[in-house]
Order: sequence, then C-alpha cells, then structure tokens
Amino acid sequence: MEATVVHLGTLSPHWSRRVILLTSVVLAGLVLASLGLLSAWGLVPLPARPTKIAHIGFLANSAGPTVFSAGFERGLGELGHVEGRNLHVEWRFADGSDQRLADLAAELVALKPDVLVGAGTQACLALQQATKTIPIVMGNSSDPIGAGLVATLARPGANITGLSAIGPRLAQKRLEKLRELLPLISHVAVLWNPADPPRRNEYQEIQTAAHQLGLQLLSLEVRNSSDFAGAIRKATDWSAEAIVVLEDPLTHSNISTLVSMIVRSGLPSAHNTRPYAEAGGLFSYGADLVDVYRRSATYVDKILKGARPADLPVEEPTTFEFVVNLTTARQLGLTISQAALRDVTEVIQ
Repeated sequence: MEATVVHLGTLSPHWSRRVILLTSVVLAGLVLASLGLLSAWGLVPLPARPTKIAHIGFLANSAGPTVFSAGFERGLGELGHVEGRNLHVEWRFADGSDQRLADLAAELVALKPDVLVGAGTQACLALQQATKTIPIVMGNSSDPIGAGLVATLARPGANITGLSAIGPRLAQKRLEKLRELLPLISHVAVLWNPADPPRRNEYQEIQTAAHQLGLQLLSLEVRNSSDFAGAIRKATDWSAEAIVVLEDPLTHSNISTLVSMIVRSGLPSAHNTRPYAEAGGLFSYGADLVDVYRRSATYVDKILKGARPADLPVEEPTTFEFVVNLTTARQLGLTISQAALRDVTEVIQ
C-alpha cells in the first residue's frame, strides 16, 4: 500500500495553517515526553519549581535586634528556613513605645504574613488586638494566661500559641537565690514597671516569697527611664541591701544605664536574664530565653506546614541559667560562699 503525500501547497491557506499547528503540537508533545524520559533516567534535569517564600512578621518592644531575636533566627535556620531562599521576615522594633507597638502591629497585619511572632507579652498583646485570624506565635510571654493571651496552656484556643517563660513562678526562686548569696540581708527593694501586665503578678509573687523568707520589701515603680535615678535614691535612703529588678521592655532597652546606676549606688542586684549579669548585675536566674526564642521557631515551622495555633499547647522552659558576676561582688565588697555557688551555671570573673 503506497503512502499518500500531501503537499501543503495543494491545500487551501486555512487548512495549511491547521496542519502546521497540529504538527507543532505533536512535535512539542514528543519533545516534552522525551525530556521526561531523559529526566527520569537522570540525563536531563527538568527546571526546578519556584520555591514558595513564607512571610513572617516579628514584633518586639526593644530598640532593635537582641540576642533573643538572634535565637529565633537560629531556630528558623535549624529547621531549614533561610532568609531570601524560602523565607522573608519583616522585623519591627517599637523602642519601648506602647503607641508605636500598636502602630507596628497594625502595619505587620496589613502585610498579611503567614505567621506573626511577638517578642514579649506587650508585643503579643498588640498583635492580638490587631488580628484574630493570622496565626500568632509567642516568642516568649512571662504569663500568657494572666495576660489574657491564651485560655489554658494545654488548649490555647483562638490564633495564639508559643512559649512561656513562667516569670511569676520564678520570682520566688530568684528571691531565694538572693538570700543564699547574701544570707544576712533583710531589706530588699523591687524595681518594676506596673504598666507591664506580667510584672503585676510577678510583684505579688515577690511579696509572698518575701513574707515567707522574713524579708522587708520596698516597691520602686518606674514607667520610663527618667524614673530610674529617683527610684535608686529612694532605695538607698530606705537602707535597702539589694535590688530585685523585674525585667520588662523598659529595662531591656536600658540595661547598661540601669545596671551601672545600681552598681554605682553600691547595691547588689538580682535579675531574670544573663545580659543584666553581663552588664554588672550581681546575678541572674531564670529561663534561658535565647533557647526559648530558638524553640519558638518550631511553632512557626508547624504552622507553615498546616497546624492550627489553637491545637498547639503552650510550652514552658526546659533550661535555666544561674549566672553570678564575681567581678561585681568584689567591686561591692561582697564575699560569696562556695556553697552558694553550687548551682551556678556560669561565673563571670
């Protein structure tokens, strides 16, 4: 049987175009099929699919990046989330201003990120007020239940979950550590910001612990950095033998200034976190917040993979730091017994 050869020149222009189109489609299909086979054999790689970029909004009340935000970044990297490759983080820092915190929360929500992260209770509250739908991860909150961020730790509810630093519960332990280091003290001043919700619960815990330990307390309320000098003078006039600082964004933004003023006054001080001891505070005792923020990245990872915040229980710290600055102790003329140092995780010489 002989094959019939059709010359395009013998067809009408309309049919010529249809034949050419059909031939092109067939050839394209053959080429794609061939590439598919070659790719399957490992001979010709197919173009990679574009990587989806996850968008994260990070809000803090600090003046800028801190060791805590760096811990969060490290946690993301450990889970394979790399800036510019498959992730983009919008960083916002309110520098201690409540109004700016609210404005920045609204600004981040308007960007419609996949997940929002709040660094500290105040930042989390600002995000909570700005959205009820976008998932929010608490990078850290001292007291998420007391602040009204979550219903319970086991079942957070709504669109918020994350990490708690259990600040109020550690307040008593911190006062006990102060008594161990300085067993003869009887008068302790407490510097705190009543405008920060978790600090109110923490101060109540301090009061309970002081009563149990037979210590007298003096409340030093501060609402801005200009209050520090007057509060410290009040402590020395009262013959305080130590100062406990209940840390919040206000004190975090002024660590060096505040601690230097306390040391110059001749008073040993107790703190929650390592940066204060590194700046010259006598000691810090509390959750390892760098690790807390690192772990908060796991919540972001789970949410990006489809988990609902309401179904992810709030976690608590697993590691704690007890840092003592012996340089400051010597400067203040204090002698710390070896027995008091038995649980110390780090000594600054």
